[in-house]
Order: sequence, then C-alpha cells, then structure tokens
Amino acid sequence: MTTVTIGAGGDITGSGPNYSVLKESTPTVNIQTGGAVAASYASGDRSHTLFSTPGFSSVLAFLGLSAPVVVNSASLAMHNFDNGGSGTTRNFDLHQVIVNTTETQATWNVRQTATNWTTAGALGSSDVNLTALASVSAWALNATNSFSGASVASYVEGILNGTITNQGVLLVRNSDTAYDTQYEIFDNFLWTLDVVAGGGPTSYYLSDTVEM
Repeated sequence: MTTVTIGAGGDITGSGPNYSVLKESTPTVNIQTGGAVAASYASGDRSHTLFSTPGFSSVLAFLGLSAPVVVNSASLAMHNFDNGGSGTTRNFDLHQVIVNTTETQATWNVRQTATNWTTAGALGSSDVNLTALASVSAWALNATNSFSGASVASYVEGILNGTITNQGVLLVRNSDTAYDTQYEIFDNFLWTLDVVAGGGPTSYYLSDTVEM
C-alpha cells in the first residue's frame, strides 16, 4: 500500500481540489476565497460550490499504472469551520457536473466566460446529474464530513479510465429552497482513493487547503 498526497505541500502540487462559490446574490462574481459555501438563506440568496480536481489526470502516471483500473472506494472530505442558524443538522449533496466548466471563471450565471449555465446556479439537468453522488449531514464546527460510497467510487473510476470526463462536482444544500439562516463553510478538502490495478490496493490522496 502506497500513500501519495496531492495539493499544497503534497507530492503533486497545484492539483486541487480547487473551488468556486456560485452566489445568487452576486451572480456575476467569481469567488475563490473564504471557503466552500452551501446555503439557502432566502429566495435570491443561495450559494453552491463548484469543485475541480485536475490532479485526477496525474494519478495513474504517478503510480506507474495504466487503465483500466478499479477504484474500490473514494471519498471527498471537507472540514466545517463556520456555520450559522439554530444548530440543526442539514443535509448536503454532491452532484457530478456534466458540462465543461472553468472554475476560475464560474459564477452563479455562467460556467465559463460568456457561456451560461442552462439553469443559473448550475442545478439544471443539462448542468449536473440531478441524482446526487453522495449526501452528508453536517452541523458541528470543526467536524470533517466525507462524501463517499459506491457512486463516488464509480465516478472517480470512470475519470481514471477515461469513460467519464472530469468536469467537476457541485456542492449544494439538499433542500435548496427550504430557506433559513443555516449555512456551512468548508475548507481542507481531501480526496481519498483506493485504486487496484493488477495487484494489491493503492491508497491515493488529493488535498488542498484554503488560505484564510
């Protein structure tokens, strides 16, 4: 078993996960600081977060493997460093993005400069797979929450094997129109993959930290 880190200070640097907050109240602004936000404050004031992980393209070469591979498990973990509301647990979903995006240009209105999302906020059926890859319940400050399961593993396996285009994932509140003052802000994003190819498992980590 080999452990590899990707991200700030890792074995492979500058490879994400990177993020862009899509904020409904400032729909033309690209936001890449302050943490990943998922919130539904009110009509006209929701936040989703788009993640990109270019580091997936380096996994096989770094490990000296070739496709096809099998991903036994995959998880995206993130640390909850800020929240709001009454302290009630809320559910959050992670969706596969199915259109080309540019994380440094994406806003609530556009996925790339001069190219709109089909539905603003990226929740149209032509923007994302509306069936979530995974869901988590979150509230406690300084807790780490992980999106994982068979669908996440299958998604990453498809990327590594070239059958799925790596276009990112979208973090949203599960009940996007159940408005309240609750929000969650996350940092310290970490992908963990268990990859098998012609032998035993290999543990692979992709990580990055938000500069606060």
